[in-house]
Amino acid sequence: MSNNGENDILVLHVLFIRYIMKKTLFCKQIIGIMKNIVALFTALAISLIGCLHSDKSEQIDAAALHKIISTKKVQLVDVRTAEEYATGHIGYAVNIDMKQPNFTQQAKEQLDKRKPVYLYCRSGRRSSTAAKMLVAEGFHTINLQGGIEAWKQAKLPIVK
Repeated sequence: MSNNGENDILVLHVLFIRYIMKKTLFCKQIIGIMKNIVALFTALAISLIGCLHSDKSEQIDAAALHKIISTKKVQLVDVRTAEEYATGHIGYAVNIDMKQPNFTQQAKEQLDKRKPVYLYCRSGRRSSTAAKMLVAEGFHTINLQGGIEAWKQAKLPIVK
């Protein structure tokens, strides 16, 4: 065999190795894409599961809440700051500030997951957020629509 024949075989081997390496790189890219797709579907599934828990949170108006707390003792939580709570709150509501980093921990320590938790804040916005946090922990929540402002507009009693 001549030197040219050996060189031709060597060139063919090098070309074959390059071809295999390109195919391997392509396969690695495909595997990376597949992993991203799996991660996306996992995140989507977790989001959908979160939506399934949303039925554990309800809304209530001031008159209905007043009627309920007038006839039985419930878990009533004011999620405003301690300063806001001190300016006036509903009946025997306990204060668990939802802005505190240990909000969910305090709620788990003070509240019974087997019973509904009635929540309120000033306008209903923070208590809606707090309700989502508690639902994620397994609580059933009922949020006062319009917060303590709606309670005051209905001329219902406030404790200072």
